Amino acid sequence: FDYGQTILRARDKAYAKYDSHCRNMHIRLSLKKDAIHDFIDGLQARGQYYFLKRQLLEKTGQAEKVASRSLVRLQAKNRILLIRRGFYIIIPIEFRRTGVLPPEWFVHNFMESMDVEYYVGLLSAAAIWGASHQKAQEFHVLTPRQFRPIGNRTLKICFFRKLDFPDPA
Repeated sequence: FDYGQTILRARDKAYAKYDSHCRNMHIRLSLKKDAIHDFIDGLQARGQYYFLKRQLLEKTGQAEKVASRSLVRLQAKNRILLIRRGFYIIIPIEFRRTGVLPPEWFVHNFMESMDVEYYVGLLSAAAIWGASHQKAQEFHVLTPRQFRPIGNRTLKICFFRKLDFPDPA
């Protein structure tokens, strides 16, 4: 009877059981991550460069905490960007260096998600119409209510309140 061999076999069984548990946990976590990645890749494949967090939770069936952690990881990888409270934009590979999409690509969906009427104005409107001699450093949006500006190192959206906002006709 070799006491040392018996201890090694018991230890190996315990490690095997632990290793199996870790592998199963990793597979389950990677399946959850794949659901979020598949959701984002599916939107991008359809040409949609934004999503709401509540849409992600509904479509993937993820717990809020798990989804939030995955979204933070994706932001760190410069794959998505949080614009404001649950509104994310998907950053395609050609924009990863700057880390943001042009605001013209998502501002309509963003304002629609907030249920606010708006129009693009000032220098941003002039640039869209080709009447600007330079690219504006900020994107200007006029709304009937005041909002705080949105900004990071490469994106700046300024909101201006207009008192006599035109009725949609």
